Amino acid sequence: MNCEKIQELILTDYLDGQMQGKQKECVEQHLLRCFRCREFLEHARKTVVEPFTRAGRDIPPEFIWARIRESIIAEKERPAYAVPGFLEKLISRFRVLSPYPVIGTVIMAIFIIGIAIQFKTSTTARVKSEVQEQIEYLVSVTEMTPGNSMNEKTGFGTVIEEYFL
Repeated sequence: MNCEKIQELILTDYLDGQMQGKQKECVEQHLLRCFRCREFLEHARKTVVEPFTRAGRDIPPEFIWARIRESIIAEKERPAYAVPGFLEKLISRFRVLSPYPVIGTVIMAIFIIGIAIQFKTSTTARVKSEVQEQIEYLVSVTEMTPGNSMNEKTGFGTVIEEYFL
């Protein structure tokens, strides 16, 4: 095995004492021959393992263990289908600590709604004016002059003209 693979094995299983069998023998044989990997092993022991062996074990106070036990027991006793306090949980997820984001959101919503209403009304007014212009144009095109009447034949006599007139 190469040094890179050996160093990876040192960090993962060798230092933990989890390596066994042929792989452990292979790593130990390599360590006997390779000074660089032996230095790596010593450095890893000093920086990775020793700080935790010297560290004291903190035991939490009994009242914390009592709370943990109570919550475990309460969760076991609660039926799986019931969701107590669902509304409270839902509200707490949306609770805002500062009113500024809420105010900003409301102002932005009002602004967007105002733009949408203005766009709709301006579009409607534009369409109405265009329709009115088209109606006025059609009236002016089809309007009879004072000398003409519906009985008099005017135009070129085409089928399309007869259809529309």
